Amino acid sequence: MLGIVLCGFLAATLSGRPGVQFVVAGVLLGVGVLLWLANYLVVGTVKFDPANLDNNN
Repeated sequence: MLGIVLCGFLAATLSGRPGVQFVVAGVLLGVGVLLWLANYLVVGTVKFDPANLDNNN
């Protein structure tokens, strides 16, 4: 519970951080979402079977 409160405090403007840091963080999150979307559209869903990890092929 304490971790949730501390994360909320540090992620809000209550911590005294300048607003431009939140803009930069939002832009970086947006870039990450766009890169994920591009990867998803190019590669698609990858089928993964953990049972094949033991094979030495």
